[in-house]
Formats: sequence, C-alpha cells, structure tokens
Amino acid sequence: MSDRVKEGIQFAVLLHDVSRLRRVVADRALKAIGTTWTQWSVLAFLSRRDGLTQIALAAELELTRVAIGDVLNRMETAGLVERRADAADARIRRVYLTRDGRRMLNRSYKDIEHLPALTMHPVSDEDLAGALRVLEQIKGILMETMEEEGTRAESKQRYALHGRSGPILSMRRSAYGLR
Repeated sequence: MSDRVKEGIQFAVLLHDVSRLRRVVADRALKAIGTTWTQWSVLAFLSRRDGLTQIALAAELELTRVAIGDVLNRMETAGLVERRADAADARIRRVYLTRDGRRMLNRSYKDIEHLPALTMHPVSDEDLAGALRVLEQIKGILMETMEEEGTRAESKQRYALHGRSGPILSMRRSAYGLR
C-alpha cells in the first residue's frame, strides 16, 4: 500500500473521529436545555427548509426511516415539531417547526456558540483556511463522483426500461406513465 493511500485512509478515519467527537461534545452542551444533537439537527434543518418530508429529513441527517420516526415522535410529543399530511399526497408526511421548536433552536445557539471557539482557538487562521480549502476540494470531488454514479445508475435504469423492451414492457411503462 502506498504512503498516499495510507494517508488517505488516515485522513478519512481522523475526519470521522473529529465529526463524532464534535457531536458528543455538542450533545453534552445541548443536554442542558433538554435536547440532543440529532434533535437539534432536525430543528436546524427545518429552520432553513420547513415542511421537509420525513424521508428527505432522514436522508439529510443520514438516519433510517425508523430512526427519524422515533426522533420525530419524541419531538412531536414535546411540542417541538408537527407532522402533517402532504396536500397533494396524504401518504407523505411533512414536518414543520412549532413556535416551541423555534424557541428551543434560538435558545440552543447560546448553549453551543462557544464550541467553535473552544475547538478552533489553537488552530491558526492560515491552517484553518487551508483545511477549509482541502475539505471543499474533497467535497467537490465526492459530489462529482456521486453525480457521475447517479448518471450511470440512471443510464442503467433507462436501459432496463427501454433497452430490449418488448411489447409487454412497453405496455407496463405506459400503464405507469413511463415513456
């Protein structure tokens, strides 16, 4: 294994560890106001995009459908969020912040505002700027990779639908409104 590969693995493990430790420290700070990092993340996402579907919220937070359901059940019981059926499709549940949810989010900023200073104070401005550039570059590469993989997956899906399609598959496609 080359040194570059070893460093790449070390970087990925370190990035994961830093992210996990940051969540643990934030969880402890948020415990004082009766919430968790996951619940805070729900509030923060909804403050920017109120009315997300449960599925979209689960994807944003990298949670399973069951896990987001459990979190939302607790938050709804506490009066922090409200779930409503989608106007166009009653099977879809949308999640909205309540007044109490907005209040808790605003109050939480005071409880966690010290965290960036706590973790970043020993890091020089130059090192931080360099780290941000590297992370943005890696994020861009990963996003491009995901888009390319999505395009390949869509191409495979299109081929499965349209390639070698006989009359039965064509009838099924039109029955489902597919072309």
